[in-house]
Amino acid sequence: MYQKLLYVCYNNKGRSPALEAFTKYFLERQGKKGIIVESAGVGAESIKSLRKKSSQISKMTRRIMHHDYGLDLGHMMIRHLGEVGYHWDAVLAVDRDIVEFIAEDFPGFYPKTMLAKEFAGYSHSHNIEIHGPYHYQNEYRANDWSERLGYNIMLNECKNVSRRIAKKFEN
Repeated sequence: MYQKLLYVCYNNKGRSPALEAFTKYFLERQGKKGIIVESAGVGAESIKSLRKKSSQISKMTRRIMHHDYGLDLGHMMIRHLGEVGYHWDAVLAVDRDIVEFIAEDFPGFYPKTMLAKEFAGYSHSHNIEIHGPYHYQNEYRANDWSERLGYNIMLNECKNVSRRIAKKFEN
């Protein structure tokens, strides 16, 4: 069985840290111990640039996770995939672009890489990717759209995927 899960997005500032936090939360609620869950990003130059401002994950992600879900992510720092080692049982990418990025730039991780939603048991007839907050912007009229709305949609999806992944460890 999988004992070490690594979530991967581009910058490690929104999707993958949220998946990590939610999965840990649901596993803890189930009383599951010994399962390691972490996150990282593949965008080396982007992460380097973000670290010049702050090494913490997105303020909006931290704010919503704390306010809406009661989860404190203030301790979480942006990490690059090259900093985490190859000891993972499953490397769970948020979208196909990340899978391709891993295949090209991090081939040591690739044999254990799959889409997070695929690992969670979503069928390919559903949208099998977890999109960032701005992906949904064109689905709303300008007056109805806000950055917070996009983050809410993204984080709710992360919560649902994480819940399904944690359920895999129930027995």
